[in-house]
Amino acid sequence: MTESSTIQDLQERLWDISDKKKIEAEEEKQSIVTEQWLEDHIGLLTNHYIQLLQVIPDLDSILTLDISNLKCYHSIESIYLNL
Repeated sequence: MTESSTIQDLQERLWDISDKKKIEAEEEKQSIVTEQWLEDHIGLLTNHYIQLLQVIPDLDSILTLDISNLKCYHSIESIYLNL
């Protein structure tokens, strides 16, 4: 076996592997398109985004309440300490 035939064999094997991977990728792409994967995931992302938008105002109100409670606590504490 000569060096050039070995290189050609290797080249053919690489082309076969490459062709096989290309076919697999095209089949996977087609299955994604036909199964509406993208539409489903866009719907999921939209739902998560809406849920986050609903949670953010709740977090702001919780923080505001905590700060208000802390101020009240310190004012009450200062009243009792000054007696």
